[in-house]
Amino acid sequence: MSDAALARKLRARWSADMGRSGPADDALAGVIARHAEPNRRYHTARHVAHVLRDVQRLAAAVGLDAASARTVRLAAWFHDAVYDPHAAAGVNEAASAGLAGRVLADLGEPPATAAEVRRLILLTASHDPAGGDTAGAVL
Repeated sequence: MSDAALARKLRARWSADMGRSGPADDALAGVIARHAEPNRRYHTARHVAHVLRDVQRLAAAVGLDAASARTVRLAAWFHDAVYDPHAAAGVNEAASAGLAGRVLADLGEPPATAAEVRRLILLTASHDPAGGDTAGAVL
């Protein structure tokens, strides 16, 4: 997939979840810019696209409702938004969760949604969700 096609695909997915507005478009640009940082080899926009595809597939397979699937997708967007390859375990995830919480609050997301997105991102530090945590297992 070309970079232009990837950008269109990501923009369409973001818009489907967050709508089109100046602030939502700015937030997307910020997330995409973070994933284009020169220190990244794996945690790029292409990685985000792959994770979003997998989230869609897994959410359908486990029967997540639409709102829960959207929340997991939001966590997927931000799960590696802050990435320092030299950071100690959990530092990138905590910083990414904090960023997600701030951006989502600025975009008017309900506090419960932002809190769940932060929780899901923090789970990616261990990749070990608690038993029965279907949303956590998907991400």
